[in-house]
Amino acid sequence: MTKAIKDRMIGVWELVEAKFETSDGSVIEPYGPSPLGLGIITENGYLSAQIMRAERTKFAGNMPTQEEKQKAYDDYLAYYGRFSIDEEKGIMTTLVEGATNANWVGDKQVRYYELKGDNYVILQTPPLKRAGLELVGTLAWKRCQ
Repeated sequence: MTKAIKDRMIGVWELVEAKFETSDGSVIEPYGPSPLGLGIITENGYLSAQIMRAERTKFAGNMPTQEEKQKAYDDYLAYYGRFSIDEEKGIMTTLVEGATNANWVGDKQVRYYELKGDNYVILQTPPLKRAGLELVGTLAWKRCQ
């Protein structure tokens, strides 16, 4: 019997790539060329993900300036919540319970998934509209060993 996709996704995942491709063909790497990230998927249906720019700038003092706060926010994304898998459609949906982006809380984050074996998964966003362009985000994760 084949193991369900949800069961195959349980574990701890390390981010390999994070990029957005635009409708005009350009590629945006919001967390730089070597992003860091960790995704945790539990047996009881929870997902937690954190993504950050590897080369984050430290604050000049103990308390960050407004500019330093903005940069820290821009360079880090985290969210968690209950997730479900629709195997027929190839979709993972997370009902967000907490996030750095307050607008995500109580909303759903949808990702198309492509599981390659048991140790590599690619997640893609549905097309998003930003500044007159259509973007598709791609996140590649490998299982932590």
